Amino acid sequence: MTTQPDRLRHLLDRARRGVLLPAEGEQLAELVGELEAAIEQAELDAEQQARHFRTICGERESYRQAWKYEQKRRATAEAEVVRLTAGQCVDSRRMCDLHHQQPVTGCPYPRCLAVRDQTPPEHLAAGTNAEDCPGCVGTNPPYPWICPGPTTT
Repeated sequence: MTTQPDRLRHLLDRARRGVLLPAEGEQLAELVGELEAAIEQAELDAEQQARHFRTICGERESYRQAWKYEQKRRATAEAEVVRLTAGQCVDSRRMCDLHHQQPVTGCPYPRCLAVRDQTPPEHLAAGTNAEDCPGCVGTNPPYPWICPGPTTT
């Protein structure tokens, strides 16, 4: 039994010599038709592979662009953090000055917090519970844990 390429070569040889029988002509036409179909399928497969390749390349480029955008956004955010940290005192002072000229108890801005931290906390009235007195915190007064009261200078 001959293989398809061998049979095709045999039929082509007979066709070139002009001795092709009608049955062999039909066989040759059938083999050529199969080869045409195989070529057409190969072209379709190649087009499909090319579309897939372009899709993958497009996705890769979109991922690359998204990554670059995120890197740029991250660098911008980090620069903004540095800028805000460096300018915090100026911005906080300006905000504090907008609210009041002198430091005020309870103000959350650094200027007022610094002044408040420099002044020692005052004691409550004499005889109050030392646990409730800001002036007694951390002093561990003797039993019965009573605040001595404000000191006069």
